[in-house]
Amino acid sequence: MFKPLLHYIYIFYFILKFTKCELINENLNSNKPVINIEKISEIRNEEKLLKNFVPVNGEGQQNMVYYTYNNLDKNVQSQVDNEDSKNNDENKKDENKKDENKRLKRSLEEIFPEFKNYTSQKLLMMNPSPRCKIPQRTIFFQYPSFMESNINGGVSEIEITDKEYFVGAIQQIGLRVNSTSTFKSIKRALEINNIIRLFHKDDPNLYWRNHRSKSVVQSDINKYQRVNHMLMFHEICRKHLLYKNYDIYRKKYPNDYNFMPETFTYDHFDEFKNLFKDYKVSKDNLWLIKPRNAMTGRGIRFLKNIEDVREHDIVTRYIADPLLINDRKFDLRFHVLVTGHDPLKIYLHTNGWAKLSTEKYDLDLDSLDNIYKHVTNMGLNLKNKQSNMTAKDIVLSFAYVKDYLKKKYNMNYSEFEEEVKDLIIKAIITMNHLELEKQKGRNLKSNNIFDLYGIDIMVDSHFKPWLLEINISPHLGEENLSMERKILLSETLVDTFNILGMVPYSHVNGKAYEGEYEIEDPVEEAVQQSICEFTRPLGGFERIFPLNSNIQYYKKFFKVKSPKNKALWEEIKNSKY
Repeated sequence: MFKPLLHYIYIFYFILKFTKCELINENLNSNKPVINIEKISEIRNEEKLLKNFVPVNGEGQQNMVYYTYNNLDKNVQSQVDNEDSKNNDENKKDENKKDENKRLKRSLEEIFPEFKNYTSQKLLMMNPSPRCKIPQRTIFFQYPSFMESNINGGVSEIEITDKEYFVGAIQQIGLRVNSTSTFKSIKRALEINNIIRLFHKDDPNLYWRNHRSKSVVQSDINKYQRVNHMLMFHEICRKHLLYKNYDIYRKKYPNDYNFMPETFTYDHFDEFKNLFKDYKVSKDNLWLIKPRNAMTGRGIRFLKNIEDVREHDIVTRYIADPLLINDRKFDLRFHVLVTGHDPLKIYLHTNGWAKLSTEKYDLDLDSLDNIYKHVTNMGLNLKNKQSNMTAKDIVLSFAYVKDYLKKKYNMNYSEFEEEVKDLIIKAIITMNHLELEKQKGRNLKSNNIFDLYGIDIMVDSHFKPWLLEINISPHLGEENLSMERKILLSETLVDTFNILGMVPYSHVNGKAYEGEYEIEDPVEEAVQQSICEFTRPLGGFERIFPLNSNIQYYKKFFKVKSPKNKALWEEIKNSKY
């Protein structure tokens, strides 16, 4: 008699112990249960019971009522089913997210094999200025140890251990992105600041190219990426296009655009042949022939007759009355940083150098073929076997040049430098509308693309500056150069990187390491990014446009006044910054 009873008690015990149950609060004044749907997730059949513990008379006694799934009200069943489905979906999302993260981590290691050798990355970060309304810190680049430190207040170190946020840069000197070739100056500037060198084009924080191939700006560029070379850089960096664009403005503004020697491009070759059909060489009528896309002075020669001109050559009037240093012809190399065209922002570095010819200058018509008297290109002059001058001899600092010109010619260098700034701004404006048009439809921020130009200026006997050319890839080599030249190169590069405002971001989701900050209006974002840029440490750079003092004058030269340009000009005007 007791055995069957014990048997049922035993079964009842295990039902209570192992059945997954949930509480249902029952209203004592009603037979209808009030079910906490959020806690019901596994009720699928009659074998799974609902336990209902209900306080009676508030005295802690409990009545226990059992409900099977099938005994529930249909509306309650529906709620249970919906909650169950929702939980299943959430579980699947969690699983999918975990799988996606694993896939992205694997993908990250495959895309960035350079990161494998690093367990962490230490970076210096600088705080934004009080005038910057975008509270994101940017990477601070310090000068090499052989220079005086540029670290001031507001700079601190972080250590990134998640490789997803590592900062990498491409140093592409030749045609191949995976080439190990580079210039010591740029390698050092990035290496001493712990920027990892990359050898592929996938999502670099910085893409530095030192050649003149087409733009590598991707359509899905991250807002924190920095890529050098504007989309339309060739419009001012190829000799024939530089003059073509300049000539358009010269015809419209002859009193303002008067800083390039008269030039004939192949587009006007018929006009040239007609004007020069009876040409004879004379000291007051000398012309140079320059190959259209040649570099380092290759192919430059004096015009002797029109048959000397080949297809695509350009012909330009020779500046026959140059200032001389130590009886040698020279030109001045200025480094100019452009951090965007929408809005346009231009900086001029205070440091530069003069490049001398290796032979003393004269206008002997019988020795015009001796190009080492007339061309100042360093690479060309170092090939002069008749000279024992070295790179240290033919590259002079601005400090030396200023002192020499003051003593020799009583030249007011400050006034001359203002004229140089003027022609630089005007020359770059000639391509602004072309760059804006090319950028349409691209997902570009105002500071994604930049250019560091090498601009060559000749000075005549009246102290007038003449624009010779704009180099898209100024020479950054420092081999066989003086320590002074190495310092100048390092300063220019480090100052450039600090102005660019690089931010560590995720190579998985594109978000900033230290947090996102969004400005919904793209025009306002461009304005605020520009103000933040202006207030970063400029080093040896000086902002020359836009300034409150010159916007009114230069804006008339803009063929297209974009909303971002106009908004920045207005902000500068109102803030008097």
